[in-house]
Amino acid sequence: MKKRFFGFVLGASLVLSSFNISYAKPEAQVSRIYGSSRYQTAVNVSKTYYEKSDTVLVASGEGFADALVGGTLSSQIDAPLLLTNSATLTKEVKSEIKRLQAKKIYLLGGKGTVTKAVEDELKTLASVTRLFGKNRFETAKAIGKERLALAKTEDYHTAAVNGFEYPDALASAPFIGQFGNEKTKTTLLLPHEKDMKPNYIIGGEGSVDYKGEVIKRFKGTDRVKTSLEIANNYEDYLGIKPNALIVVNGDDYPDALAAVSASKVLKAPIILNRGKHVSEDLSRYLDKNEIEKIVIIGGEGSVPDSVFKELVDGKPYTPPTIIPTEEPTKPTDGQRPTETGVPMDLDKLWVDKNGNGLIKGNISTKGEKIYHVPGQNAYDRTRINPSKGERWFKTEREAQKAGWRRAEK
Repeated sequence: MKKRFFGFVLGASLVLSSFNISYAKPEAQVSRIYGSSRYQTAVNVSKTYYEKSDTVLVASGEGFADALVGGTLSSQIDAPLLLTNSATLTKEVKSEIKRLQAKKIYLLGGKGTVTKAVEDELKTLASVTRLFGKNRFETAKAIGKERLALAKTEDYHTAAVNGFEYPDALASAPFIGQFGNEKTKTTLLLPHEKDMKPNYIIGGEGSVDYKGEVIKRFKGTDRVKTSLEIANNYEDYLGIKPNALIVVNGDDYPDALAAVSASKVLKAPIILNRGKHVSEDLSRYLDKNEIEKIVIIGGEGSVPDSVFKELVDGKPYTPPTIIPTEEPTKPTDGQRPTETGVPMDLDKLWVDKNGNGLIKGNISTKGEKIYHVPGQNAYDRTRINPSKGERWFKTEREAQKAGWRRAEK
């Protein structure tokens, strides 16, 4: 990638403001939205992009089928999608529905997916319409029927997708949900069944085994390439030349379920990425297109920080080079060994080859400010989240002056 980006992070405790990491000559913006759980991530996406919404969609966060097909409805009517536990509605979700001042709630899935107790609780907040069927296939058809009613049309196409795998449905839901213009008919996204005769197909032959004629099969040789193929067709099918992208984990769905809420607002395709690095395919896409904004949805456990940094820097991420420490010596003034044999020297410079600090200033769940130097027991597994006030330091004296204490081991 040739581009350089400007990055910030939005987290569970910092939703509408941002923490900025500056880079030279910023050309685009890279951000991360995440929460402490898939439910909180969906709430944070909603808070970021919706000041108010008359309609809200609620789906189970314990499975992907109903939420992803429901993404077509979310995209069509431009309404946020929130997630719920099967048996209980969290306080955060209730508060978000109130904040949005919603008057109508679409509840996706049957009572085996989202219980009547949740439905009853939602009814105390707004009117509830449950869209469901006896299985994921019938629920998808119920969602499609509602979409046709809202579009005031009986003339439609269908797009078949693998109903038992999430990647292709995730990438295609906001795209298909916006069909219905001078180039396309309103198009329903349906899990593929044996007797279907779809107009479009999402995914390759290994994903949807259909050999009949179609208008187009959106496919790549893998899930990442399929998501980019969809992105490459935004202009032809929707009349949208994307200047924003949403990047999600291509190997797991929980945080990615919330991506549809941002996709319509930003007019941004959802791109799947796998592993600890930006895929070569995504890198090539960024080089060929003028992308001004990239939004990562999901925390470090979902989309690694190395991916974030590569998108910010426009080059492969290289882990910091740790300066070797000396062997433990007898304690002297301002210097004492720790149990792990890492000597304390308050003015020793702990930096990588680029001059970036390597001392990790972590804040524990109890609010304690504890720093870790390379070589200590918890150093490698400690993650720094700037949005929580955590920091990197270059010297131990700097860390201690800022109010942090050294880890004991």
